[in-house]
Amino acid sequence: MAGPYNLYLTSQNILKNKNVRKTIYMAFLAAAYNNIYGWNNLNGIFKSPYAKNSIPFAAQKTSTKFDAQLTTDLTALFTPEFLSSFSSGTETDFSTALRK
Repeated sequence: MAGPYNLYLTSQNILKNKNVRKTIYMAFLAAAYNNIYGWNNLNGIFKSPYAKNSIPFAAQKTSTKFDAQLTTDLTALFTPEFLSSFSSGTETDFSTALRK
């Protein structure tokens, strides 16, 4: 197995930054968990237009093409409520899923 073993801490480190080179990883992780766990909360996680387009883009394009559709500014991609609650520890759904 390759990649981060502690998805929660890795996500905390990524989301505390304003800009990242590749936002696709966090966007895809949040969208996938939203789908897997049935939260039906893309509008609570992503800002428009990403809330509407995140799953269809991920399903139809390569990661390079999908990533090109995203901003590198996490504050433009994720809602301020999501970023704030995740960083303060009050967000529960995504945090719990990352810890599993």
